[in-house]
Amino acid sequence: MYNQIMDQKALQTFVDKLFIFDKKPAYLSDKSILKAKIYELLTPHWLRFRPVEESIKELIQKKIAEFVENDEPIKILNAYGGFKNPRIDSSPHIDWAELMHLSFFTHTLTKIAEIYEPGVALEYSGDAHAAVIVDNIKHEWVETYLVEYSQALTCFDNLTPKNFHITHRDFLDFYDLEMMRVEIEKLTLGQDLESKENRELIDKYHARAKSNFVFDGEVDYSQLSDNEKDDLVKMSVIKAYKWYDLDFEKRGDYFAGMIPICNITEFPDTYCIRSIRHMPAPPFWQGKGVIQLEKDKISAVILHVDKFLSLESKLELMKVTHPLEKCPTLGQIPLLSIV
Repeated sequence: MYNQIMDQKALQTFVDKLFIFDKKPAYLSDKSILKAKIYELLTPHWLRFRPVEESIKELIQKKIAEFVENDEPIKILNAYGGFKNPRIDSSPHIDWAELMHLSFFTHTLTKIAEIYEPGVALEYSGDAHAAVIVDNIKHEWVETYLVEYSQALTCFDNLTPKNFHITHRDFLDFYDLEMMRVEIEKLTLGQDLESKENRELIDKYHARAKSNFVFDGEVDYSQLSDNEKDDLVKMSVIKAYKWYDLDFEKRGDYFAGMIPICNITEFPDTYCIRSIRHMPAPPFWQGKGVIQLEKDKISAVILHVDKFLSLESKLELMKVTHPLEKCPTLGQIPLLSIV
């Protein structure tokens, strides 16, 4: 039991600190020093999965130089999933994974706002509604998640320093959903799942696609045979990558105006960072946020959906207070004790 390891007051204090941002301004004026320092603060080893690729390093440094020379905020775009993995018990709602991620990343970027007076502009804009087409996620689930995640972003925007702004850009600001459905179907019509190119994609991403795909979602495929279902999952991989190409074409100028980041390990032309410091750090929308207790150490951890499902029966729940009281899945936080 958690109270045998640590009292509830200590755990609530840990939760409270997720929402506290103590800014200590020490603005630098030398632009050369600023450029180097901002890059350093944006690329520490504990924020990323692996060394920064040379092309990504050049992209980040170029954008930082552009912003600093023009006395503009450091503009960062986090391209996120935009729906909760339906295998997680809180789905379609957010849970503590989203709040732990936002705390982790905003604390990291606050260090930039402390030295750079124009500050930071962090925007989240995902491909949420594409999941309705690609993964058969119900449209209403996507809308529920986006409303709650936008509320979380507003909460953290109000908590962070005045020169640090957090915003959300809705996917439907760029797309008409039905027109996009037609375009994706057109791009994937007649695709051969056994072609070399498609086979390589499917082999690499089949497990992730299978985790995301819902057979009784927007369209009910539950009566199909196992082979037919597997073909749907395989085609969802192809749809996803045709969609990525389409999206870069449609939103390329938007992406180019900011430093593009994402929270998965591999994504083209994007700086890939962790959702949270504690590894393996799955994407926050694909995981469950828990407090991990190990001896006298408390950690904010995001469990990948498969790990969460294997440990679900061992998790305890603790009631906590927090700034997002109206969200139905945040009244209690799961505790994972490591013996």
